Formats: sequence, structure tokens, C-alpha cells
Amino acid sequence: MNKSHALHSLYKITALQENPEKAIATIVLNEESEIYKAHFPSDPITPGVCELIMIKEVLCTLYPDMHVALSSARQIKFIDVIRPTEVKSFFLELKHQLDEDNILVDARIFKEQTDFLKAKLNYLISA
Repeated sequence: MNKSHALHSLYKITALQENPEKAIATIVLNEESEIYKAHFPSDPITPGVCELIMIKEVLCTLYPDMHVALSSARQIKFIDVIRPTEVKSFFLELKHQLDEDNILVDARIFKEQTDFLKAKLNYLISA
């Protein structure tokens, strides 16, 4: 996946543990990213759309030979904001199931006892 420079500087995937049904990525944030200077200068938070892009990037890593595109969101709950000044890293858990030309995903972004996002997403895949 080719990320823009600003998005590329926002975070880094530092670890990925996977099995056929679940993957857990460790995400480290860069609080100096240009995105945080705009969103928001006095109280930076990680944009929700960037959290969704992180999910897609992990999926692209799990299915490297496929084109992955979000087709529908059955549920997206932004439970708590991710402030890079308070949360330097977190986990992104994906329970995923391949179903013909779809990937059904239950995603969770969390750190210790705090959930930041829970989502049920459908992605179309193609070669």
C-alpha cells in the first residue's frame, strides 16, 4: 500500500503476530506527525479515518497478493480518542474470515483495558 508522506509519518507497524483467523499488530505513533499539527494543534488526536487506514494496511499485509477495498461497514464504534501525547503505542486486532471474494473483519484497537475502536467491516478482494 502506498501511503502519502503525512500518513506514512503518522504511525509504524512494529510487530505483527498472525494465525489463520486472527492477527494482532503493534502500532507506534509519531506525535510529531504533520497530521497531529492539523488535527488538532492544541489537543492532537488520531483521526478516525487514519485508524481505518491502519486496519486496511494490516489486511494488505495479511493478503499481499490481493487488492483489498472496503465495501461496507456493518458497525464502527469510536469508543475513545487516541491522543499521541498519552498513548504512544497500541494494538490492532483483526479477526478475519475469507468468504469467496470478501474478507469479513472484526477489528479492535486497544491498549491494556481501554478500547479505542471496534468495527465490523467487509472488504472486497481481487487478484
